[in-house]
Amino acid sequence: MNRVVLANTFALMTFIGSFWPLARRAGPHARVWLLGWTFLLLRNLALLFSDDYPPHNKLAHLAALWCMELCALCFIRAAGNAPLSTRGFLFLIELGLPVLSQAALFVFSVSSYGVRAGAALLCFVPLVHMLVRPLHRTQTYVVLSGGFAVLGVFSFSAARLNAEAVLTATLCAVFVSAAYLYYAGALRVTRGVPVAAAGFVGWGLSYPLAWGLAHLQTPIVVDPILLSLPQYCVAYGMILTLLEEHVGRTERLALADPLTGLANTRHFEDRFARALANTSLHGNPLACLVIDVDNFKTVNDTLGHPVGDELLKALSVRLAWHIGPRDTLARTGGDEFTAILVGEHDEHHLRFIAQAMMSAASVPLSVHGHAVPVTLSIGIAVATPETLNLAALRKAADDAMYQAKRRGGGRLAVHGETAPTVPVPSIPFPMLDGDAFLEQGYAGEALR
Repeated sequence: MNRVVLANTFALMTFIGSFWPLARRAGPHARVWLLGWTFLLLRNLALLFSDDYPPHNKLAHLAALWCMELCALCFIRAAGNAPLSTRGFLFLIELGLPVLSQAALFVFSVSSYGVRAGAALLCFVPLVHMLVRPLHRTQTYVVLSGGFAVLGVFSFSAARLNAEAVLTATLCAVFVSAAYLYYAGALRVTRGVPVAAAGFVGWGLSYPLAWGLAHLQTPIVVDPILLSLPQYCVAYGMILTLLEEHVGRTERLALADPLTGLANTRHFEDRFARALANTSLHGNPLACLVIDVDNFKTVNDTLGHPVGDELLKALSVRLAWHIGPRDTLARTGGDEFTAILVGEHDEHHLRFIAQAMMSAASVPLSVHGHAVPVTLSIGIAVATPETLNLAALRKAADDAMYQAKRRGGGRLAVHGETAPTVPVPSIPFPMLDGDAFLEQGYAGEALR
């Protein structure tokens, strides 16, 4: 019994046991990762229970190779972070056919040039797919198709020479492809991403390295423990990536309003306090806007809470259009939004921004088949020496907002003004569909 394989098998079983709880929480892609590691475990079991080493048992040898290749294909499928669609599954089959066929030809020592050349030609199928179906072209698919076409050229030219060299190149190609997809498909390049990607590259290169050293004039046999080190790098990088993604997701949920994706009250107060401290220290202008949706309770009572929720989502998108990169927009109440505008103190410019928000909100909005008219009441307060604290500036803007409401709503008011304000006229834009806004992915972009 191979002791190295036995040690690797126990290490894999321990890793899979610890990876399973993470995979359940991380979503479908993590489950595909888990499936890949399971195939690697099955490969080790095939090695472990064969007669000393698989070449003495062709079925065990083929099972070990196929499990290794299926492991790599699972990693390719999961690494891109693309939706688990039929198109992606079809592309994976196109990549898998030449990979699995080369392993079978090697194990059973098929010497027919026609069969081996046919297996090499299968490497061109993904490229033909990209040429025939331009709608399926993505950057990652095109790169992988090109890489497999290069593999096909090498396999075709080496079909008469060395089947082991072709198999070695194939194994190298699939793991290097997984490295490319892992890095290119990462939503955020955290510390775990380059570690895992480097591990995949090392895993792929270990095959031609071992093959080249074994075919020197004086053969050199590489210790299997050294060859398995890249696998541990991949495992470490993968767990680190999942943990970092989980921490980031938890932090975002803790700071975001779950309905609109805007900053929540906790995040808003933190940003507000920092902006006020910066104003006190450097004298940078600061303004606060309190925005309230007029008659929102009537919408909820007459059309239902789902319509009200969709209205708030679409409205948060429209308000975010007028928020700068240094500003913060938050949902601070059921139908109340608050904005911090950094560097703004000119009353005319603040009125212009508030009027732009009100005009955007006045565009007729269709939610679930209901045409919902929307008007806003906005209160504006500029930081002064008397309001250089969070509670005072927020209260000044809040008082101005209620002043606008008392004048009939659909208006803006500035704290400290004495002259009555006039309502902001609605702009006769065509009706827009709130669901269409959300489908375009705008919701949640204003968490700053």
